[in-house]
Amino acid sequence: MILSGKKIAEKILNEVEREARKIKPTLGIVFVGKNPASEKYVGTKMVRAREVGIDAKLFRLPER
Repeated sequence: MILSGKKIAEKILNEVEREARKIKPTLGIVFVGKNPASEKYVGTKMVRAREVGIDAKLFRLPER
């Protein structure tokens, strides 16, 4: 049996989107510093959250 990761991910995202419409969740991200890899990761998470109807808020803090 061959599994399709894309099809499974699409099914999961559709289910998340349906549930998000019901409860209107918010994803809060606290970002400390300026790591380029983390910037990319957080940006992707914010985009994906919004795609499925989850409000995403980013809070930036400086490094000490």
